[in-house]
Amino acid sequence: TQPDQRSYICPFCESAYVAEVDTQAQRQRPEFVIGFAITPDRAHEIFRDWLQNSGLFQPGDLSRVQLDKKLRGVYLPCWSFSMLARSRWKAKIGEYWYRTERYTTVENGETVTKTRRIQETEWWNLEGKHHHYYSGYLVSASRGLSQAEVDAVKPFNMPAMKRYQPYFLAGWVAEDYTVDREEALKICVEEFRRREQQSMSGFMPGDTYSNLKCTTKFEGVNSDLCLLPVYIMNRSEEHTSE
Repeated sequence: TQPDQRSYICPFCESAYVAEVDTQAQRQRPEFVIGFAITPDRAHEIFRDWLQNSGLFQPGDLSRVQLDKKLRGVYLPCWSFSMLARSRWKAKIGEYWYRTERYTTVENGETVTKTRRIQETEWWNLEGKHHHYYSGYLVSASRGLSQAEVDAVKPFNMPAMKRYQPYFLAGWVAEDYTVDREEALKICVEEFRRREQQSMSGFMPGDTYSNLKCTTKFEGVNSDLCLLPVYIMNRSEEHTSE
């Protein structure tokens, strides 16, 4: 909300709120923003087309919504992190080798001798180090939209991101962050840890591997608070949102 605005309607659930601003609190300002590329009029057109073409999956009362009042553009806050992952790993590495085996079989009533190629695997223990720089994962800074919902909305047009300037918000609702940096960092670290595990799988030498164990530490953590454009529609009087 604007600094002089004290009451507002929540764009997620249409509940009425009165804001009490703590003038002593140190709130981080947004650092980057992606401006709205789709106008409200165009957003309404797209939404009406969706209503006409996806009737089997829409809630029954959705077509009666007054779009001009319900559909609105909101700048959603997200945290963006970048960090270096350093890992130590241990695994059993396998390399294939082949031997030729002779065997007998019966063909057309006669016993014949043939050969076949048998794959064997030689295993040995190996350990080492791995590092990779991760960036670009957006963590929801809003209690109104879960991380799963934000992931479903992605991808955003990241090349369109600009340094934040207040004029980007003119005429739009902009939500302040309600998930702080440290809480968001934990979510991002778990995602980057999962990605590092996947990266390690492709990094393993040999033909196959097993018993991969990886210990990862992150360093050089940088964060940015970003505002991303999202259209939100509240569809009913019971304060449910889509």
